[in-house]
Amino acid sequence: MNTTPKLVALTLLDAHGPLSLAHSTRYMAGKPQFAWSLQAALGAGIFDEIHVMTGDVHAAQMAREVSPAVRIASPASDGDAASIDAVQAAQRFCAQTTPDALCLISPAAPLVTPVDLAAAWQRFRETGADVLNAAVNWTRAAWPQGASPSQPCASPFAPPQTGAGLWLESGAFCFAKPGVLASGTPSGASPEAARIEVHALDALALLDTAHPAHWQAVEHLLRHRATADKDLALRNSLRDIRALVVDVDGTLTDGGMYYDADGEALKKFNTKDAQGMKMLEKQGTIIGIITAEDTPRVHSRMKKLQFDNYHFGIKDKLPLLKSLCQRWGIEMSQVAYVGDDLGDQACIQAAGFSACPADAEACVRPYATYITRRRAGEGAVREVCDLILAAQSPPSTPPDTPQGRP
Repeated sequence: MNTTPKLVALTLLDAHGPLSLAHSTRYMAGKPQFAWSLQAALGAGIFDEIHVMTGDVHAAQMAREVSPAVRIASPASDGDAASIDAVQAAQRFCAQTTPDALCLISPAAPLVTPVDLAAAWQRFRETGADVLNAAVNWTRAAWPQGASPSQPCASPFAPPQTGAGLWLESGAFCFAKPGVLASGTPSGASPEAARIEVHALDALALLDTAHPAHWQAVEHLLRHRATADKDLALRNSLRDIRALVVDVDGTLTDGGMYYDADGEALKKFNTKDAQGMKMLEKQGTIIGIITAEDTPRVHSRMKKLQFDNYHFGIKDKLPLLKSLCQRWGIEMSQVAYVGDDLGDQACIQAAGFSACPADAEACVRPYATYITRRRAGEGAVREVCDLILAAQSPPSTPPDTPQGRP
């Protein structure tokens, strides 16, 4: 018998009030504000169902675009979303869906993360609470508006108070058992009947996106977080790379044709690319060169670099790349491939990690894992080499102590 409680998430998109429909659906860092907390719910992996309650057709479509898994809960009648608060909406919703536990998620809490929701749910279950509110622990001095400070401040740089401090409700989300929901109470539960617990959030949760300055700060934080997440994903994708395979013309060279006084064709290579590949080879990464070129100038350059896996005159590169992986005893997922044009597309799509120079052809750019900042023949391959080296290097020890900080 399955005893796992049915957990349902609900976000209410109001038509009026401080969390108006216009405010909740306003674009923040590239997506509707409510989509950030909705995606956190989807990423938490704890909810059996995720619902958005709205009577607005456009808002409903926005929610569906976040994920097909999102369900749209309609208000009981036209205009209800404009006239009821979140607790009343939750009461009506629970009467229809009968969950074992409900999580009300604010549409204006874009800094909430999947980790926040998963940790709060674990605490809600472990404590046996009836209600769990997301709050911020405040350890600075506080006093009612209009009143005098409770104690003098000796210094503007005074440290936070010792002790438990105050809990400030963030309004980001709330877990509750449907049976204790009661209208007219700010927390969504009757204090006399409910056991209320708290899940601590970072102080940034107190930023109120209804204020323009706070909106800008939150948007900046979200963009920074997205960049950090992208950097982490990039590093993770490079940690298991065992071979770097690159094209020549338009990748190691700039794709141009140069001629000397005698009319001999010349190619422009970049020594930084060669140095990067040599550094990778030194740490044990296999270096492979596959090119459709078959010219004396390219042969001369490869001979000087002394790469064993140099294959020229190859029009169909993917079969050779698969054969090389078998010879090297590695999977395609352990190959990083760098190319710039249609002849590289199959390898770019098949490799575990792929990159193309900043000036690569449009036909391959959508398939590349990474597009370098540098152009072909100007250090694009070196940029990829540096990424692999950084991802596979052990964490450096902080310089202040021989062992690093504990």
